[in-house]
Amino acid sequence: MALLQKWFHPSDVLKARRTTLAKYVGAHAGGNHPRSGPFVETLITGLREAAQYAQNLHGTHIDFSELQFEIATEIENVLKKIQIVGNLEQHIADLYKHLDPQALLLSIPGVGRHLAPTLIGILQNIERFHSEKHLRGFCGLFPRRADSGGVERAGQTLTQGSNNRIKHALYLAADTARKTDPELAELYWRLMTVKGHHHKQALCAVANRIVNRIFSVLKRGKPYEVRDREGNGITMCEAKAIILERYTVGENIRAGRRSNRIEKNSCNRKNCLRSR
Repeated sequence: MALLQKWFHPSDVLKARRTTLAKYVGAHAGGNHPRSGPFVETLITGLREAAQYAQNLHGTHIDFSELQFEIATEIENVLKKIQIVGNLEQHIADLYKHLDPQALLLSIPGVGRHLAPTLIGILQNIERFHSEKHLRGFCGLFPRRADSGGVERAGQTLTQGSNNRIKHALYLAADTARKTDPELAELYWRLMTVKGHHHKQALCAVANRIVNRIFSVLKRGKPYEVRDREGNGITMCEAKAIILERYTVGENIRAGRRSNRIEKNSCNRKNCLRSR
């Protein structure tokens, strides 16, 4: 965005010295991007080539000065919104730290910095729920069933009951957790490979297991610890290695589940047409 804000005009880019562009890139590089060296030189080369191409393509048919002003204004608005969102996220993080000083929820695989404050804000007090089953019912992570004609259709949407913010956040968290926690990876793998469930059904089961952990850590006041099958605490790297070795669902199985879903839906449509 910094380059677009100042160096969108092709002729300005082509007239500028490489040292000038390199200095500008170095001053605005973010994250882990290097501020000098081959990376910056390659970026400048690409920028100058794009500028030459744009100039050859459009010539004088486009007023790049006016377009540069318009783009700079739009980027300034975007940067202001980014700053506002950043301030809001920092405020949320501060509130979460106050409400969960031990970061109990963040210790659960799949529960990140966005979901944890959402859970705290909506659940308020875990004492409201007298059991894991009560909390699971509140979250409502159950695929809608449709089994007319004696055939269950796969890939249904989630039920409409309960809190949608928690429900959809936990569903996404489950997809992350199954890749980082061997116990949840084993559950997902078993449902997909042995039980014949499709992806959404398996993820809902994983999400419900996450809900059980949320109830447990908040009730006990102790963080969750990722363990192997023998109950030993393990690091995230060790957990991922175990999952890769033992609980990877092959693409052939995924393709089979998708094809079964298509075949079942096709059969249901044919049955409906015949009944009419």
